[in-house]
Amino acid sequence: MKTISFHVKQLLLLILFPSFTFSQFASISLPFKKEPIIEKKDSLLLRFIETKTQNIVISDNLKTMYYWLNFARKNPKSFNSLVLQPYLLAFPQLKGVYAETLQKDLISSSGLSLLNLNTTLTIMAQEHAKDMANHKTNISHTSSNGKTFADRIRAYGINYCAGENLSFGSGSPLLQLVLLFLDINYTSLGHRKSLLNPAYTEIGLGESVLSNGEVFYVQDFSCSPSQ
Repeated sequence: MKTISFHVKQLLLLILFPSFTFSQFASISLPFKKEPIIEKKDSLLLRFIETKTQNIVISDNLKTMYYWLNFARKNPKSFNSLVLQPYLLAFPQLKGVYAETLQKDLISSSGLSLLNLNTTLTIMAQEHAKDMANHKTNISHTSSNGKTFADRIRAYGINYCAGENLSFGSGSPLLQLVLLFLDINYTSLGHRKSLLNPAYTEIGLGESVLSNGEVFYVQDFSCSPSQ
């Protein structure tokens, strides 16, 4: 049976406090099936996405991920009903305690600020996605030349709080985002905490598509310099 594969790794790093780091890895396989069709209807958010991507070039896949991540932050209750519930119906394997806690988190949230698309973080994310694909390395926060996430982000002059989510697999960018939110088998819910972190104000997005259609996605986050 053809399956949708998904592998994720998350790292949260507060650069001002190097001892506080966190990293996890998990994988999941789902039966290959048609995903729910969910339309983008928030006209103000669409305008925000269009404005932010005028001068920063990202793919349509990344625009989709960027839209839905900001939609979830802006309208968590609507994300639960409009996105999460249809995906749980389509893939009942995802139901369980992680889905239940995600629903509670989304319903109880009053909403967060939108994430600005950051040029520096996007360049960094794109480079790491390309590096992982070109060297066919296992999904990792460490690049092929041995540089860690801390090394990479410091090289770009970011010396305040930051984090990185990685995912690799098949399926749409929205499915991959839903799986990051669910954080199945992640006891600390690291990806979800990054996606719903009120301290993060900036994001960079990268992807690299392999010949078999699987995709490396990179999400790099940071706070504003004053935080």
